Amino acid sequence: MSYGFHDRILRVNLTTGELTTESPGEGFFRTYFGGWGLIAYYLLKELVPGTDPLGPENLLIFAPGVVTGAPIGGSGRNAVGAKSPLTGGFGEGDVGGYWGAELKRAGWDAIVVTGCSERPVYLWIADDQVELRDASALWGQETAEVERMLRAELGDERLRVAQCGIAGENLVRYANVMNDVTRAAGRTGLGAVMGSKRLKAVAVRGTRGVKIADREKVNSVSGWLRDNWPKLSQGLHDNGTADGLLDLDERGGLPTRNFQEGSFEGALKITGATMTDEILVERDNCFACPIACKRKVKTAGRHQTDPKYGGPEYETLGALGSCCGIDDLEAAATATRETRKQLAILSTIMGLSRTMIRCESVFDVVDSLCARLGQLGITKCFLALQDRSLREEPPGGLDEPLRLAMAYRGGVLETPPETLFPYREILPRGLREELGTGVPILQPLSVGVSTFGYLVFDAERQSAVLSELLRVDLSRALDTVFNSLRAKAYTQSLERVVAERTRELQAAYEELERSAMHDGLTQIANRATFDAFLERQWATTIRCNTPLSLIMIDVDFFKDFNDRYGHVAGDSALQVVASCLRRSVRERDDIVCRYGGEEFVAVLPNSGAQGAMAVAVRFRRELAAAGIPHQASTISPLLTASLGIASMPSGNFTSARDLVQAADRALYTAKSRGRDRVVMNAENVPVSMS
Repeated sequence: MSYGFHDRILRVNLTTGELTTESPGEGFFRTYFGGWGLIAYYLLKELVPGTDPLGPENLLIFAPGVVTGAPIGGSGRNAVGAKSPLTGGFGEGDVGGYWGAELKRAGWDAIVVTGCSERPVYLWIADDQVELRDASALWGQETAEVERMLRAELGDERLRVAQCGIAGENLVRYANVMNDVTRAAGRTGLGAVMGSKRLKAVAVRGTRGVKIADREKVNSVSGWLRDNWPKLSQGLHDNGTADGLLDLDERGGLPTRNFQEGSFEGALKITGATMTDEILVERDNCFACPIACKRKVKTAGRHQTDPKYGGPEYETLGALGSCCGIDDLEAAATATRETRKQLAILSTIMGLSRTMIRCESVFDVVDSLCARLGQLGITKCFLALQDRSLREEPPGGLDEPLRLAMAYRGGVLETPPETLFPYREILPRGLREELGTGVPILQPLSVGVSTFGYLVFDAERQSAVLSELLRVDLSRALDTVFNSLRAKAYTQSLERVVAERTRELQAAYEELERSAMHDGLTQIANRATFDAFLERQWATTIRCNTPLSLIMIDVDFFKDFNDRYGHVAGDSALQVVASCLRRSVRERDDIVCRYGGEEFVAVLPNSGAQGAMAVAVRFRRELAAAGIPHQASTISPLLTASLGIASMPSGNFTSARDLVQAADRALYTAKSRGRDRVVMNAENVPVSMS
């Protein structure tokens, strides 16, 4: 039987929606204990170097320890871990409350989350029942409201919730994961990891206990703590973590005026004891802990606070009190809540800024803005843009007519009217009465000399910071879109020019290539082409043991022909010879070339001596039929030619050069025997050139 663990780790893949159970065994929990150890194990084992902390491959791990959930003070804590988006290294946050113990009571030792959901979801765990549910309605809500909505939806007031807040949704790199509304797993941006996965919350309800090997000893330790904690931690109980604030001040260690000093003259007004006396309404504790150091405060004067969000810790009073030079306890306590609200607004604006950077059209900008209006507390919003802008054309001047791109009222996105209207009217007819209700703010949208339109909105709480950030972000986004459109149009025009020039260059290249490969006079292959082609065919013949023949051709008494008829007639005669040779070959791979001057050559792959002889006979017939007069010839009144043939494998050749030399030797023999004839190389031996 296992004690302190259930041997069940829940694996959640948010990309696929797959939920599986992993049971690593008792040795695993004796080695790593849960918490930091378990988190480090999975991060080192499964993350590859270079993993994006805000990418789907990062792991988000919720890990209680083997003692979590036991009935002893301090056992309510759990760890949350991931690769940190703030540091890029090991990210871990410890957090108290009841959530960790509830997960153990549900029968689970840890949750390992990977992937990214397409839409906001939350994980619901009720003992063995585990499911992913839609969290669209929770997205953008504050922590207390999320917990209230989940308890109402699931019908259980005792369930516990771990969640990311609005900052986490917007990927603020120091966002926390919050347990039970007021407990934070902070510092390393784990809330941003949770938000990047669109996992809004993990709601847990457990009805099982944690198995304990020796309950009597555990009860003994728990009883000792119950009896002795006042001797050890009475100050924490009475005054919370701010109990030591005055002691730090006396020792010169209290951060004051942005850490310029270590002692604050108003320290006595913001101590934990002062908080207990003036604004404390209730103490709160974590699972099985008798100390109850958590504060719940309420102020009802000029500064108002809500007890459901707890009360300030020492860090809060140090950061928002002495570090800012503020000795007003109610202001410092309220600043906790107000800072959270302002950070929520700023984080939403930051998220909007990141989204708008990626916008490729005006309509992307509108969609990004609409998605965050509720989070920003904006009750109505109208975006008026130049008509040219909506047609994705470069913006014009102030005389350009406007068209409403967005109409948002009461949380509902309406279909804007199609009518155009001038700048001076602000809104189209039918919506102008909105200018007379609430406190509408008008922000012109422009960058430099480029004017795009304006934004009209009304928020629950007026904020100059919000108004200015919206103006800047929207203007920059629109400027980026229009610059992109101009660049796109220019790029397209360049692409057309480049395409046209490419076609021209391709045609020129093909002409040059044709010129380089063909003889300019006869329009058949030239000597360079012959040399390259013969080498390739020789290699194929040797590799595949196939036939290869070569016919060398020389026009008889061609110098005398030129002397008698002139060079123009000589060129015409060579063209006719080339045409006759081209018509004489029949196979697809055969080529005919001008070897030089009045010499020609035919390369006949896959043709032996018999096939080569047939080509030679056809050529002599074609040339005779052409009937080119040659009165200067001593052997015929018509133009004739001598031919020499060499064939593989008939001859004993060791290289393509040997084959050429053999054909040339046969041609020489034909000429020496009286010309106007064909000679097959009969010696079958290579001939050396001298």
